[in-house]
Amino acid sequence: MIVLGLGGAVGHDPAAAIVVDGVVIAAADEERFNRIKHAKGLQPELATRYCLHQAGLKPSDVQVVAYPFAPISLFGPARWHYARRHWYAPDRAFVAI
Repeated sequence: MIVLGLGGAVGHDPAAAIVVDGVVIAAADEERFNRIKHAKGLQPELATRYCLHQAGLKPSDVQVVAYPFAPISLFGPARWHYARRHWYAPDRAFVAI
């Protein structure tokens, strides 16, 4: 099975990885390609291209795309904990919410 793993695209440090039959073939952070520290708010487009190229695969070869998701209630204490941590930067607090 060929899995494309994507992560960090919602907040910061977007990255991609290709896993073939349980073996990591390639993994990369987006900031290594666009030279923007933490690549905040960007998708792991260049990292994905790199991983596919390193693995010798085309996008159509990917069988599963894995994307992390953790449902956190808007009213839950965890969500507001992160928003309070960024009180000095309203844009970061808004993303945390």
